[in-house]
Amino acid sequence: MPGPFDLFFDLSCYCGIPLHRRDAYAAGLTGRAAPGARLLMFAYGGDAQHNPNPEIKSWDAGVTADELRTRFAGWEIVDLTPGTNQMPTFWVTLRRDS
Repeated sequence: MPGPFDLFFDLSCYCGIPLHRRDAYAAGLTGRAAPGARLLMFAYGGDAQHNPNPEIKSWDAGVTADELRTRFAGWEIVDLTPGTNQMPTFWVTLRRDS
């Protein structure tokens, strides 16, 4: 397994993953993260009315800060900034515990 890494960047990848696969994504990333690593993520919220791709069924559940806190155990949200586009989006920075 490669790593550990100090920095990860996710530009709306996580929000496109089906709900039943998101735990595996979080576990895989965590397994490659060094203590104190940062994850910079851009994510879409859960507004199904603005879904640009109705084939992505996971959209309805959205990505929320609460979900990230649950799925990324051992990580802390250190910044959460709303996006500036018309769709509900946000930038989030998570830091892995040391």
